[in-house]
Amino acid sequence: MNIDWLRRFSLASDPYVLAGTLETLAGELAGGACRYYHYDLAGWRLKRNGESLPLDTVSLGGQCALSGQVVASPDGKETATPVHRMGTLLGVLLSPSGADLLPLCAVFGLVHPEVQGRDELRQAVSAFQDLCVTSVEAMSSRRGHVAAVCKLAVDLAEFLDLSAQERRELSQAGLYHDLGKLILCDRGPTEVESRHAQAGAEFLQKSALLAPLASLVAHHHERYDGSGPNGVSGDALSLSHWVLSAAEAFQEFSEQQAALELPNRVALFFQQRSTSHHPDVMDALAGLVDSGRLA
Repeated sequence: MNIDWLRRFSLASDPYVLAGTLETLAGELAGGACRYYHYDLAGWRLKRNGESLPLDTVSLGGQCALSGQVVASPDGKETATPVHRMGTLLGVLLSPSGADLLPLCAVFGLVHPEVQGRDELRQAVSAFQDLCVTSVEAMSSRRGHVAAVCKLAVDLAEFLDLSAQERRELSQAGLYHDLGKLILCDRGPTEVESRHAQAGAEFLQKSALLAPLASLVAHHHERYDGSGPNGVSGDALSLSHWVLSAAEAFQEFSEQQAALELPNRVALFFQQRSTSHHPDVMDALAGLVDSGRLA
């Protein structure tokens, strides 16, 4: 292993620099036959040189990222290996089966203190998110609600071409949007329903790391036409706010109409509720329906 690679990797504290370093290194392995895709948490995708792979069971890399396990192609010619650091998925390495990956293992033997600290913080935040989601959903019968709202919000944001930062914040806010229900768990159901958005926002506001999400959480039940609980409407909030609001509203409506087939649920939502939401967001939702992504 070239000592210069060890130095460059150990100093790559920025995630984008780290991804670029690993991508370049992968290109030097097995005669350039290896390809490294970094994991984009905000977009739930694998990315490399403008190429994007969704985390699904279609692509070899997507299967590997979803399972967290080494996956071989059906013909046995290629292997996808998850690349972790301190338990965190950094990306996926695609390599010819039988390729010598020892140089990559040598590189990942290094742990720069700054990188280690960042990864430990990321793991702690991830564990807290998992605890919040599990606890909130254990209080009700709406299993999968939080993840569904989060995913829909991110898909709408991507369709609307919102920035990477806005998509990332929506992804995080989606996970925390019902946190207030956990905070108010000793109160009556009416108070929980009416105050959970503000309670969750107040909790997030106390953390420098999570404070940027507070406003999104506080307004996730508002409506663009002003019919929400606080009467906030129109340009008083950003497009990101209306994305999370619509994602929450559609998912809640869909759960209430679970007896209907999805196309009928969608049609009924547009018929009864679409005028309450931002028209651009409704156009994006229609786009997800037409493209088949909503299903």
